[in-house]
Amino acid sequence: MIETLSQDLLKLIEQRTSATISSGESWSNLPMLGFDLETTGVDPTHDVPVSAALVYFVSEAQYYYEYFLINPGRKIPPEATAIHSITDEMVEEQGIGLKSALEKIVSIFNLASSSNIPIVGMNVSYDLTIVESQLRLLGLPPISKLDLKVLDVLTIDRHFDKYRKGNRKLASLCANYNVSLTDAHNAFGDALAALCILTRQIERFPLIGENTIESLLVDQAAWHKEWAEGFSKWLVSKGKQPLTPREILWPYCIG
Repeated sequence: MIETLSQDLLKLIEQRTSATISSGESWSNLPMLGFDLETTGVDPTHDVPVSAALVYFVSEAQYYYEYFLINPGRKIPPEATAIHSITDEMVEEQGIGLKSALEKIVSIFNLASSSNIPIVGMNVSYDLTIVESQLRLLGLPPISKLDLKVLDVLTIDRHFDKYRKGNRKLASLCANYNVSLTDAHNAFGDALAALCILTRQIERFPLIGENTIESLLVDQAAWHKEWAEGFSKWLVSKGKQPLTPREILWPYCIG
């Protein structure tokens, strides 16, 4: 069953999730919220979103989603359009304003926070940092003040399968975890794929589901720091610039 989120449904989700959590059931058996953005570029402190997807995930056969285009208030670089196929004309005709989009995202994040629904994504610290950066620029309350429970399938994969060869792009993770990626570089398709990957990770590495969300949040920050420091040393060994201090932070890569 696939449906689009509505305000009435959001209220139902809040009631149902709160009731389920109060029963003491493991978080890994509860709903999750997938999140993904397509953007104007790769700098999370400068670039802005052009589309967003939030997927309330009960199972691979039952999920609800919100997808919308965003007018970034600036031209979309051709190299970005070449990746996600979103054009200036599309966002001008169909997109909502950046401030309205951020407020919509924050309202759903607020619901997730109050209902203990984890936010799931692929390299989701990038997406969260974009939201955080733009909220700060607009003088709006930052999401870093919310008690978000974040699960990043990339960070989890790097830790539990750190010696696997090859790249760790979303398509590669999908192949490794036997997940179908039907619409790459579409915010909805990428968010749904990340959710499916997490379900496979929980099956393959039972320790993930046995841990609490709170401990996983702390662990992921440590795992990312370990990876980032090692990767930074490798960059230096190749005569390249190391990662910046903010790139070692997680889940918000911003000081």
